[in-house]
Amino acid sequence: MHMWEGKVYMKKLWNLYKHSLWWMSGIFVITMLITIGYLFKTPSTYQATAQLLTRGDMSQFPVYRKLLTENPSFRNPLDQELLKSNLLANRDEITGGTYTLTYAPADPVFSITAVSTDANKAAKIANVTAKYFAQNVGKFTTKASIQVITPAQKPLIAYAPQKKKILFFGLIMGLFLSFTFGTIRGLFFGKVTDDFIESNVDGKLLGSLDIYQGRRKEK
Repeated sequence: MHMWEGKVYMKKLWNLYKHSLWWMSGIFVITMLITIGYLFKTPSTYQATAQLLTRGDMSQFPVYRKLLTENPSFRNPLDQELLKSNLLANRDEITGGTYTLTYAPADPVFSITAVSTDANKAAKIANVTAKYFAQNVGKFTTKASIQVITPAQKPLIAYAPQKKKILFFGLIMGLFLSFTFGTIRGLFFGKVTDDFIESNVDGKLLGSLDIYQGRRKEK
């Protein structure tokens, strides 16, 4: 009984969408092409992380972060080091996300992470930044013994864009848009039988109107 009902329902769906298949396919293909085009147009971004160890006051971590990311007196000489190392072409490439500092409140090990469109440069920027930070942080805050314990390695996989997630999102969006269009076209511009409406819409059917009556030629 359930199998028979399933076949009937599938037949109703086929009657709803069969006149819109070309349109639905086109919308799906266009959505996927836009998604793939976005992936090709968006440059890959790589992320590399160096780990550092502090033997000082761990309550200073928020100060360290602001020092590295916000304090011009610390940032400007560091940016000059990166420019001298040919890791950045000009200062315009230096943004708030070029290098960042992350930590856990009770953990003496913290991280400096660098981002670049070049995998090798991402690792080198992280290492130059970590080395500069360890050597100069004592000039701006309470003295602490900080050392680099794990240099950044060249990342093998791009951090962004996340291709699998974006392709999956494009697939879902393509299906959603194509079936949404097919449903609207079937309901308002196609032929939907009374029994289909009565079976799938709550309430009693009061009447129906053939919107194609004026368009069809009389036999």
